[in-house]
Amino acid sequence: MKQCLLSHQFPISFAALAGIRQYLKRQLNLLQIAGPTAQAVELATTEYITNLLRHQQQPPAHVILRFYKQRQALMFEIEDDGPGWAFMAERLAQASLPTELAADGMGLGLIATLLPEHQYHYLPGQNCLAFALPDTLPLPTVLVIDDSVSQLTLLREYLSRDYQVVTFSTATEALTWLSGNECHLVITDLHMPNMSGFEFRLQVGRLPKHSLLPFIFLTGDELPATRNRAVTQAIDDYLIKPVKRGVLLDSLARVLSRHQNLETLYEQMLLNSLLPQLAETPAMPSSWQILHQSYPEHSGDFLLSRTFDNNRTMLVLGDQMGHGPVARANGAAWIGYMQGLLSHSDMTLSRFMAQVNQELYRTGPRLPHLMCLMALEIDATGTLQVINAGMPPYIVQQQGIPAAQPHNLGLLGIDPVIDAEIQCYQLAPGDSIHGFSDGVAEQVSELTDAIAAADAPPPVTGETLHQWLWHQELLSDQGIVQAHNPPEVQDDRKLLTLIKR
Repeated sequence: MKQCLLSHQFPISFAALAGIRQYLKRQLNLLQIAGPTAQAVELATTEYITNLLRHQQQPPAHVILRFYKQRQALMFEIEDDGPGWAFMAERLAQASLPTELAADGMGLGLIATLLPEHQYHYLPGQNCLAFALPDTLPLPTVLVIDDSVSQLTLLREYLSRDYQVVTFSTATEALTWLSGNECHLVITDLHMPNMSGFEFRLQVGRLPKHSLLPFIFLTGDELPATRNRAVTQAIDDYLIKPVKRGVLLDSLARVLSRHQNLETLYEQMLLNSLLPQLAETPAMPSSWQILHQSYPEHSGDFLLSRTFDNNRTMLVLGDQMGHGPVARANGAAWIGYMQGLLSHSDMTLSRFMAQVNQELYRTGPRLPHLMCLMALEIDATGTLQVINAGMPPYIVQQQGIPAAQPHNLGLLGIDPVIDAEIQCYQLAPGDSIHGFSDGVAEQVSELTDAIAAADAPPPVTGETLHQWLWHQELLSDQGIVQAHNPPEVQDDRKLLTLIKR
């Protein structure tokens, strides 16, 4: 079961490759996929499309690039509309890098080596190459400034196993780099030509993005007066050269941990002050029952609702993908914007999604924000309408049989205009819909797989299904899935169930 995040179709030609690479680079940056993984995806895409154009007897007309989540893994796939190509499957299975340098014939070897977790499927009129992207967090970036080349070399050797290390021999160069890059911690010498470590600390504090950047002074100056002056500079540690590797690594780990704890505390306080109105389950018309659970109470997941005069109710279930205080504050602003849209008495699902998408696209270059949304509308007769943009496939239970509903619309704000198709259902009393964030989605894959494999699964109620999705413990009694302990909560979780009365 795929949770579509990003999907875009391109005409395929050598002339289009530059545009495809540019689009892919933007989306990798948006999804915060960087470093070797991003480079591997870009290279594999270029090499695969080049092979299609050069070697397939009838090249495809279009190619689709798609990012999605499946069983909590982030996936990337390239789909084309060419004839089924068994030869490509054979070549990928046998591909490897040559033992000696070569000018040609390395493309498929690079794909097999850089992204070994790949699968290739081919059917008449469709080929699909899919990769499981490594689930690794980028290493923290440490900026080191020292006018001694030998000292920079030594510090890089100390740190490069655990951190991304950026080095400069002058504070001026480091300031220029900081103005356009992310950084997690600075290690700087004190006595340098042109700009001292003290002056550098002062200049960095004036950069809005780095005003709270952790700082460690590493110097040979043991004078008490220098130490006392350093205390007034809001630094995190003062180390004396020569420093042992273990001492330096312990200092970095302690400083980064302290700043992370302070950031987490500030983020929670910010959420508590900005989002108290989202903690309660919204009121619903008497013709519907609502079940709503969330963990933690204040998180990046949210639920909005509005009941209109004509007995229709709109609900918006969302998952904000950013982390940190800035992302949370930005997310709170977006929630306020969407609440404002729902205040319009003539608001519709299509108009709501179109306006949110347009505003996300407009503000994206200055302040990008990733947000999955599922908008629903219900009325007293049991009519249900849904638009899903990036949330996991929701479940509709009718006559006791639950079924996951796939979708192709990814995250909003990627393109200026979206084609948001409304899915319509007519629910009878006892039927239900279940929407959730990706913290719940893994259980859904297990459920739908078990139901598909069962010859005649017993019917389930909306309440039972809701409890199983949250606690994963009830449906084993009915022989649908095996009993086991609920997974440890690692991600924000929100579950919304609407049952027709």
